[in-house]
Amino acid sequence: MSFTKVAPAGIGTEPGSAIRIGDSLLHSTGIDIGTGSGIGVTIRQHGDATFTGIITAQKFVGDISQATGAAAGLGTALSQTQTDPLNKVYYTNRVLSISTTTTVDPPATASAAYTQYTDLSISNGADLIIKDGDELVPDVLGLSTTALLTTDTVTNTGGRLRVGQITNANANGAPNFPNGLTVTGIVTASTLNTTTNQIVVGSAVTTNNTGIDATGIITATSFRGDGSQLTGIDSSSLSFGGSTKIQANSHGVIVTGVLTTTQYRPGEIIETIAAACDGRTVSVQSGNYTIGNVTAAQDATTTWADMDGSAINYTPPAGTKQLVYTYQFQWDCIQYSGISHFRTLVDGTVVLPSQRSFSSNYASTNWNHGQFNWIIGYTFDLNGGVSGNLSQGQFATGSWTTPKIIKTQFKEYGSGYQIRIHANNYWDGNTASGTGEAPIKPILYIQAIA
Repeated sequence: MSFTKVAPAGIGTEPGSAIRIGDSLLHSTGIDIGTGSGIGVTIRQHGDATFTGIITAQKFVGDISQATGAAAGLGTALSQTQTDPLNKVYYTNRVLSISTTTTVDPPATASAAYTQYTDLSISNGADLIIKDGDELVPDVLGLSTTALLTTDTVTNTGGRLRVGQITNANANGAPNFPNGLTVTGIVTASTLNTTTNQIVVGSAVTTNNTGIDATGIITATSFRGDGSQLTGIDSSSLSFGGSTKIQANSHGVIVTGVLTTTQYRPGEIIETIAAACDGRTVSVQSGNYTIGNVTAAQDATTTWADMDGSAINYTPPAGTKQLVYTYQFQWDCIQYSGISHFRTLVDGTVVLPSQRSFSSNYASTNWNHGQFNWIIGYTFDLNGGVSGNLSQGQFATGSWTTPKIIKTQFKEYGSGYQIRIHANNYWDGNTASGTGEAPIKPILYIQAIA
């Protein structure tokens, strides 16, 4: 059933259970305000109310835990009951997620912008921009558990910025850290500014413009440079493989093993070979050499012949400037005065300054009394400039680096001037015989001099 009621101006009629009053509609479940122009307020009989727009009041009372769009403030109370102690205990979520580019620009009257969130998580593709001259202080309440351990409670606060890249404001350069940068972990850089005043690694290593200060043990694959200022080193000994190779004492130095060097003082003897020609092997710095074995006397003829035991295939050690070669032998005259000739050769080339002639006094009878111990050889110049001259016993500097045969040869002046070598004619008051006669083994001597 419907009825018509006479009402003052502004009150209309509505069939059914609703009454329209101006732009508002009163019905059985509540009231709607703004029916004609778009509902802005609805109030229901069970207490719910919906508002579109701004609510202004002197005071709000009740639970606002479900309210949105408001700043968090100090935090959210653990209880909304005013009489509950937990109503005065608050919490704040740890991570503030930023998914779109956000610019922090507080008013000029503010000292800084801040947030109680300890972690700022910036999504990929988003930027967090702090306007030039402004500051953003995360974890303003100092709740972070990842802060540095320090007694300075001011610098011990601060949150964490979780982001893939940090750039300057224009995103085209490096940001500035005016108070420094503390890093726990590994720092990887393509370039390190050489004007950096100091780099500190933990509490043990500090690098600055004066060098590196390290507390503890430094381990490296090699050390180079001046070590004159090092301390704690036993300079009296050198060891290898746990064994002492060089030990200094009050009398000098004891060397265990082989002492080898490539730098010598001028005139220093590098190596010496001195051996009887009995087939022995001599080991020196430049190698091992087997000496010829002389087992009998050797007669001269009118043709040049190698003197037994004189040949050696020799390579001077590096650094040799002068090479002394001598061959010492027994000479015995057999007929007349025994005029005979001797020379030294290197790889078949006669060294002209080495040529010598020996003889005894000539007599038509008793001519075989002459017997002497002679030396033939030469001192070679291994520092002979660019080209050298082998026939004069000179070698270009540094050119003798492979084996060369050094030897001596002899011959008699004529068939009537016969001699022999490596033998005596007389010995111990008698005509020589047996080992007193031959062989008198020659001596081969080589000395390399720096």
